[in-house]
Amino acid sequence: MSEEKEATIELNELGDALNEIEKLSPEERFQLLTNFIGGFEKWDQLNEDCRLHVAQFLDYKSMCNLERCSKQDQKTVKDAPIRIFSAEIVQLDNEYMGDRIEVTVRFGFTEDNYELSFSQDRENVERVCVVKRRRKIMIVESSNYCQEAVNFAEKMIRKGQNQLEELRVCIKKYPFENSQMRSLPHCKTARLGVMSKDEMWWWLKWLPKDNLDIWISPYEKNAFTLILSSEELNCQQFRNAEQLTIIGRVDYTNEQFLNLKLKDCLFDSIGVTDEIINQFIKNWINGVGCLFERMYLGSMEDRKVAEILRGIQFREWNQNFKDEISITNKVDPYESITLEIPDTCKGLLCLYHTGKRATSLDGDNYTFYTFPHSIFC
Repeated sequence: MSEEKEATIELNELGDALNEIEKLSPEERFQLLTNFIGGFEKWDQLNEDCRLHVAQFLDYKSMCNLERCSKQDQKTVKDAPIRIFSAEIVQLDNEYMGDRIEVTVRFGFTEDNYELSFSQDRENVERVCVVKRRRKIMIVESSNYCQEAVNFAEKMIRKGQNQLEELRVCIKKYPFENSQMRSLPHCKTARLGVMSKDEMWWWLKWLPKDNLDIWISPYEKNAFTLILSSEELNCQQFRNAEQLTIIGRVDYTNEQFLNLKLKDCLFDSIGVTDEIINQFIKNWINGVGCLFERMYLGSMEDRKVAEILRGIQFREWNQNFKDEISITNKVDPYESITLEIPDTCKGLLCLYHTGKRATSLDGDNYTFYTFPHSIFC
């Protein structure tokens, strides 16, 4: 009687299986895991590593419920990271709502946000929690509502093992000296309202170096004028950003501007002349330029359309869109951009990638046009 040979798994088969799992959404991966362990029927039989892995996929409310079940569950929840998608810390100061700071945490597995409002009430801090439109008020003994708000926000970020993808901060007096902030390696979107350039650099040091969507603005309109020199623009976060919005002025050199890698940008340019913009567009026409989607380039002086379009073939869209000019790519004639200088702001140049190559069901190529997303909409 021949012995049955035990089935073995080849390494390449395992690799293929893991690759297929990686393609699944987080929800699908959690469902796969749930099916494998039989739901929570075998929860008590799981080792701690497996329990931790399962717990991190739970929403915040479910984690709170789980930690009440047993001492072991309480430890599991304490050690498990919360899957936090974004954190927002915003200061509001107006005559109707008073001076307060709102902290909003968005989780990875639910659309329900966790919102807290912190305000000063004499020697105490009033902390108002809102979950699913339910309000819970807590009084904390503290004379610094700003510190209490930041402590909570940073604690939640650490609870998520600093894995959040979006960060929004706009506070007049962020307590940097007491901050427990650490590197945010997975953060791809940052919205920063700052009181000084030093504050801007403090936040940037925690962010990844590449492929960021960055929006930076002075906290208050009259706080200071944000001006970035060509040396400062060599910062890797700016140089390799995908999207860059600076509510201020940037001083790109000609070489820096012609070598931009941005897909989406908005800023006032100091040294970018009409002649340089002309060369920038010609580079795009010849297939060696920036692969942008939208660009809004402000200037202190009115732009000269004739100078920008010198030596460039173009056409007006039609009678209703005389101010919008279409320019076709020479390398791929199915690709085109639209140039616009609004009547209401002659110093603002708008460039949109509006024409893109597409293929019909019959296999024929054509240009698919999208309507320009105007900054004034």
